[in-house]
Amino acid sequence: MNLIKKNIHMDCLKSRASNQITLEEDFNLPDVKPDMDKIIFKHGDVKIEDVKTSGDHVNVKGKLLASVLYASTDPGEQLAKVEKEIPFEETVFLEGVESGDNVDYYYDIEDFSVSMINSRKASVRSIIGLKLSVRELYDEEAATELYGDEEAEYRKKYLDIAEIAICKKDIYRIRDEIEFPAGMPNIARIIWSSIRIGNLEFKALEGKISVQGELLVFFLFEGEGEERPIRFYETTVPFNGVIECSDCKETMIPDITWQVSQKEYEVKPDFDGEERVVALEFVLDLNIKMYQEEQVEILSDVYGVTKEITAVTSPGTFKSLLVKNEGKCRVAGKLKIQSGAGKILQLMHSEAEAVLDETKVVEDGLEMNGTLLVKCLYITGNDEMPYYALEGMLPFSYVMDVNGITPNCTSNVSVAVEQLNITMLDSEELDVKAIVRVQGAVFCEHTEEMIKDIQVQQLDMNKIKSLPSMAIYVAKKGDSLWQIGKKYFVSVKRIKELNGLSQDELREGDKILIVKGVQK
Repeated sequence: MNLIKKNIHMDCLKSRASNQITLEEDFNLPDVKPDMDKIIFKHGDVKIEDVKTSGDHVNVKGKLLASVLYASTDPGEQLAKVEKEIPFEETVFLEGVESGDNVDYYYDIEDFSVSMINSRKASVRSIIGLKLSVRELYDEEAATELYGDEEAEYRKKYLDIAEIAICKKDIYRIRDEIEFPAGMPNIARIIWSSIRIGNLEFKALEGKISVQGELLVFFLFEGEGEERPIRFYETTVPFNGVIECSDCKETMIPDITWQVSQKEYEVKPDFDGEERVVALEFVLDLNIKMYQEEQVEILSDVYGVTKEITAVTSPGTFKSLLVKNEGKCRVAGKLKIQSGAGKILQLMHSEAEAVLDETKVVEDGLEMNGTLLVKCLYITGNDEMPYYALEGMLPFSYVMDVNGITPNCTSNVSVAVEQLNITMLDSEELDVKAIVRVQGAVFCEHTEEMIKDIQVQQLDMNKIKSLPSMAIYVAKKGDSLWQIGKKYFVSVKRIKELNGLSQDELREGDKILIVKGVQK
């Protein structure tokens, strides 16, 4: 007897770990920068430069990029920006990881603060949360057919699986130019910028993956002219494109994570030679996994009629998709300026980041709790200190419906701000309304006994002799024709013929005639 087998491509979590990197460093302002009078706005970003694996350890090198917008008493430069790079290197224990393993990494800035020490010196403190994981790709062999000269009975079952079809890393590059409106002055220098990715979506197509999103752009700049006016410009730049992926199918389920690895802008002259155009370039590092849902029919059991046929089994691990979904969570709240801060005359710029703090399994669902981090830059009525910033946090919670979820299920979820609307209630308080988009996929790993081999032996004639030549079997609860045929070495087809049955189902108390098929 021989088996026909099918290879099913699977991936499973080999190892994962999380770590916190604490950074603290003082720095001096460069000589060309004016004195610092007050810190107004700050931003932290992380760039991972190298990830290396060795026995049970992962070494991560990178740097924290700290940007600070501050006010100065220098009449020629009321606002200035200073940047500081803080390198870090961290070794994380990751059990089972080997040299050459592909490590997935995710980071977020859990805490970031900048404080003045004096007018020429500041201090940066930050905590970076680092999550590392290694997934193992393997082929699970599944027996799908049985053939040979021996008379045998076999039955099958269906497995619903999420087979990994594509696993690779790639980049996606965004290039665009924006031209400042005609009513604005030419750009003398850009004081502060905020360029973020919004509403990013990936979709599987035939032979490619579509990418769609937008750049949320804000520039605070000094205009040309005798008075050097300070102005700001905010806009949204949509983008779309494709990533070539020859094996991709429209029916596949994308599971793609991303990080910004490069973010640059450059002021350029327009058609008339005036400095009014900003060229943007972003590079996204993509970790691409594409799954194909499939129902596979496999052999589940076998028995012989004229020979003793035994199935040799071993457990196999499979992944199935419970749900791939997205939803929206409304967040609302109020933020008030701190004591001593300038009162709000006009909002210049607002931005928010959704941070996922916790996920937990609840009854038929996955609960996600997070924080909306809000920053606002505004103009005051105080000519001596005309710019201030307000920062605040608002909690949010969302439950994704997932029937059949258990604590052993794995989930890949992400949150992002889809809409943000901030209005002034008065000169001291802001009303915040936001919509957070929640995307997630929940997978269930389960173990199945898989037939790996078939052993054929001569019948044990003592066992055959102990069976009656003819019997009336009274079905018990849970009995099947398969079980009865296996016990008496009779094919299911023969039992149905003898009893005039057209279906395999039995009811408790049914009487079944059995005639032994093998005689001594």
